[in-house]
Amino acid sequence: MALDKVNEKEVFKATDLMNNRPRKCLGYKTPFEVFAELTGKDYFFKLKCYTYRLNSLPLNYANTTVSHV
Repeated sequence: MALDKVNEKEVFKATDLMNNRPRKCLGYKTPFEVFAELTGKDYFFKLKCYTYRLNSLPLNYANTTVSHV
């Protein structure tokens, strides 16, 4: 599949699948869980809510929201 044929929703879905897969090297935690523990921030979970449930919002809305958390 050519990258110019992939839409934003497909990219977010693939990213979500990879970042929610537990990893042996992370003690069977997901990258999202480890990031939240290390930074004390869980805004990736909030971002996921915006990008998947409110599909009418533009991508930059989610990025703006994340930068102000």
